[in-house]
Amino acid sequence: MNNGELRSLICVSIALLLAFSHSSLLLASEAQDIGDVKWSFVVYSDNRGSNPTHRAVLTSIAKIKPDIILNLGDVVFHSEDYGTMASFRKDVEECYGNFDDFLRIFYPSIGGHEERYYNQTEYPPYGREPDNEAGRKLYDEVGLKERVAEFNDEYGDYYFSHKNLHFIMLYRSDEWEFRDGQVSWLRNILEKIGSNGPVIVTGHAGGWFYPLSASQKEIIELMREYKVDIALAADWHDYYAGVAGNMMMFRSGSAGWGDGIFIRFDVADKGFIVRALEPDGVTPFTKRKDADGQIIHPCWIKKFGEPGQKVLCE
Repeated sequence: MNNGELRSLICVSIALLLAFSHSSLLLASEAQDIGDVKWSFVVYSDNRGSNPTHRAVLTSIAKIKPDIILNLGDVVFHSEDYGTMASFRKDVEECYGNFDDFLRIFYPSIGGHEERYYNQTEYPPYGREPDNEAGRKLYDEVGLKERVAEFNDEYGDYYFSHKNLHFIMLYRSDEWEFRDGQVSWLRNILEKIGSNGPVIVTGHAGGWFYPLSASQKEIIELMREYKVDIALAADWHDYYAGVAGNMMMFRSGSAGWGDGIFIRFDVADKGFIVRALEPDGVTPFTKRKDADGQIIHPCWIKKFGEPGQKVLCE
């Protein structure tokens, strides 16, 4: 085989490889008809006050101009050396914009660091129950209750809707287990929503959507029964994406230590386009591998009520 023939064979092989790749993993816009993108929301977590990653994420979010910003917990840190609400506010003002404008679209969850930050306990608070009331002081600081449709006064779970989506934020930190009262509250909210739109359920603890305790099992069964589309978690500082029937599960990495990412959800008429992004808001995050050594895919399309599908990042 001469050099010209070898070059031709290589070119044909590359063309076939690219054709196979594109046939098995389509662009999001080509994968299926989900209609036009109408609006966006972003998800991040575990910034623990102020740090360079958090500042970069906020700068990218400001460029995206999402309708909703979800922070899934550990917004602050117990130690003054790492970050307080004052340093969090400074980051927002310098990298996003006006703090009051930010708060209007900011919906946080409570993590273990909020529980420790407000009651000034060391990590972890061995020998006693985590202080629910202390953790919920974050909600008072950001004026949360005035902006949501339903608030579980006993535990701190809350529900709000935006356009065609329903968001249920559960109080489940790395130190706070679900309670029976939270299960009944969730059932009541899901019954009210019924079939009136896609549902997203969140909690801070990294593995809350794995059914271990009795209350967790009940919550997962409720989510399946009412066809929840997306479950979100944080806490472990890693990115995770998985398909469980018609529901997708994501962990949001960390806008601090660990997998420095955030997740962008573009909401269309019939589904979501999902991208796990580096703090620059452009580059897909591909550094996390699963137990089999395969890269956990950064880009997905999720049609409402159907399984998620991997797509090429655009």
